[in-house]
Amino acid sequence: MNTHPQADINLGLHIRRGDYIRWQGGKYFFSDEVYHRIIKDFIALHPNETINIYICTNDNALNIDGFTAVHPTTFLSEGSAIEDLQLLASCDYLIGVKSTFSLWASFYRRVPLYWIMDKDVPLTAQSFVYFDDVFTTV
Repeated sequence: MNTHPQADINLGLHIRRGDYIRWQGGKYFFSDEVYHRIIKDFIALHPNETINIYICTNDNALNIDGFTAVHPTTFLSEGSAIEDLQLLASCDYLIGVKSTFSLWASFYRRVPLYWIMDKDVPLTAQSFVYFDDVFTTV
């Protein structure tokens, strides 16, 4: 984060692919376009603030250019899993699929988390919850 432009909000985006294409019938495997729409929804919630987006993913073929086209200050982590966890925990908000990885990041620093449960549901300010709110549903 220190090497990137200063922003009012740092958004951590956890894109889990790999096993999620099969897990629960692919229910939580989303296309880049779904993430693009959610990013746009998030930006619309914060119209007067600068935002940096940090993507952590296990998708080695992720098209980062598609994400920077949606929001120019989007950065792809190239760290290890533990570095990604630290990066996500350092953000102000987290968005991702139902995963204990993003849940741990939320827990570590009490970061508001939005789990994408249904790709067709628009993101709102009320979509974000804290670890304590979701822990019993994991």
